[in-house]
Amino acid sequence: MYATPLSSALLNREFRTRRTPGCHTNNVALSKSSPGNLSSGCYRLSLLWGSTSGDINTAAWFSDSDRFILGSTVPNDHYNKNNNLMIASCKTETVRELPEHRSIPLKTFSISHDWMYETISSATTLLPFDRFATASYDKTVKIWDPLSSDINQTYCIATLKHDSKVNVIAYSRSHDRLATGMQSAVGSINIFEAVGEDNTPLEYVRKAHPLTCAKAKQHQHLDIWPECLEWGSHPLTNNLLLAGLLPNKVGITRLEARSGSTIVFDAERGESQTVIASAQAVSAARWLLDEPLFVTASSPTQASKSSNIANVVRIYDFKRISTPGVSGAHWQRRQELESSSGDPNMIVLNAQDPNVLTVAYNDGTMRMWDRRFPNDLLHLLKHGPSLNRTEEDVFGVNFASFGPRQDLLYSGSSDGIVKVWNYKRNPTDAWVENILSIDCGIHSGEFSPDYSKLLIGDSSGRVHIMTISDGLDDFDTRPPRCKEMDYIGEKSTESLERINEGAIAARALVYSGAVRMTPSGPVQGPMARATTRSTETGPSVDAATEAVYASVAAEQEKERRVRKLWSFLEEKRLSKRDQRIGPSIDAQGELILVGDGESDEDLTSLVTGFHPDDHYRPFEEPSGHDC
Repeated sequence: MYATPLSSALLNREFRTRRTPGCHTNNVALSKSSPGNLSSGCYRLSLLWGSTSGDINTAAWFSDSDRFILGSTVPNDHYNKNNNLMIASCKTETVRELPEHRSIPLKTFSISHDWMYETISSATTLLPFDRFATASYDKTVKIWDPLSSDINQTYCIATLKHDSKVNVIAYSRSHDRLATGMQSAVGSINIFEAVGEDNTPLEYVRKAHPLTCAKAKQHQHLDIWPECLEWGSHPLTNNLLLAGLLPNKVGITRLEARSGSTIVFDAERGESQTVIASAQAVSAARWLLDEPLFVTASSPTQASKSSNIANVVRIYDFKRISTPGVSGAHWQRRQELESSSGDPNMIVLNAQDPNVLTVAYNDGTMRMWDRRFPNDLLHLLKHGPSLNRTEEDVFGVNFASFGPRQDLLYSGSSDGIVKVWNYKRNPTDAWVENILSIDCGIHSGEFSPDYSKLLIGDSSGRVHIMTISDGLDDFDTRPPRCKEMDYIGEKSTESLERINEGAIAARALVYSGAVRMTPSGPVQGPMARATTRSTETGPSVDAATEAVYASVAAEQEKERRVRKLWSFLEEKRLSKRDQRIGPSIDAQGELILVGDGESDEDLTSLVTGFHPDDHYRPFEEPSGHDC
């Protein structure tokens, strides 16, 4: 194939062991303005924690530069485990699990716990009040609200359901919109807009019908899905959504593997804009920071002059003139840069030098150009060979970003090393130092908003927090003092009977709008009405809040009853996980028993004597027996 995209790499990861394949990530590499008090760019390891469900492929910091979230891959086999989504605080040195991206396992899966955890494919922070969104292979995007700086006070306030697994999300700060891309040939891109009062979104609703790529619909056998999404930040582009799509089907021809599309969608007008020469597989796409232009890294066209060209970097400009066969305004190539490196992983921009353009590749290299001199390569920066030489674990440079000094580029690759480069030096002297070297590949990285910390996620599920160290003695060779973060999250053996009613009530109040969050704490929301309870009988809530509370409680009760019936069947030795028989919930919300090859009468007889309020001890196999 031409590329190993995020969606297919994560899919491969789900069906293999933790140690085998790698993962192509879709990190957003955006360099911000450099704070004046962070001049040296010298980072040293200070915190470490290592027990996520798999490769850490996405991370995002809160605005306080203290808290952050981590999303990891999860294999869909007996290696499936919890800790796929984590929230942590550097100040308290604690990390907590957010376990909501999970489902009741199918009976065809042989796993050792009560839940099937799903891969977290993308995460981003939202405005206002440090909300954040997470996308998952459970076909949902969840909106989270930290009610305070305490990571224990973080709740899921909304779930945006999709028809397929969600690959990527992108947030528009200008208009409080959320775009999602899922694994589907039809309706693969959805746009949600925040609805609320006083700049406090109460929910996200679909702004328009899902967007379908014509080429993806025409060639559904190629599984052409969105690989990258980004909203414009320039005043002329902040209504525009840029999307890059590529094929994910395994075993297709080289020509088919180059098929894809570039889409520019105007969310305000609800229409797509024409992009000339956009039929190639796009691995990365970015809007430029200070101009209404965008850049893509994609497969070459069939008319490429050289057979050595593996991919091309194109810069597109908006034209209002007409060309033969194309009427009206459209996006047209302004510049094209050719590369013989591997497949592109990401595009890196420099806020202080907009002419510098860097592309990271899956062969461990980075190519840097000055747009003013497109025929001369500015730098070819190289990492070492991958620590694991299996084909799927050679994911190359998965982290690249400019740091507090905009002349210093930080990068991490599958060689397990985070390197620092100075692009203003001579090409033979660009390498500055290695600031981290570990025994597995670097899978993701993210600077905190104030650049005081650097988060590194690796392919073994560990997170490394590096803190900037101004004024350190250059000759101090002592190993840095590193603390292990404390785990305070829920365990994978958690019981559904232990429902936190206070958390459900708080979540319901936020859902309904009876309460809204401010920087100083919760206050009465715009949807608060006359209360239906007196202060003597309980907290004051309105009818809308009562309905939301009842809905949340009903869903929890359904899950509790299903889990109870599983325990009943296992205790009576009437069912095992490897048999296709077990409990479910029908369309009317009733608890039923389903099974292949069993009549309704036989299934009914199996549950004689079952009551959901009785206690049943889960059946355990004798030691040494494979389930």
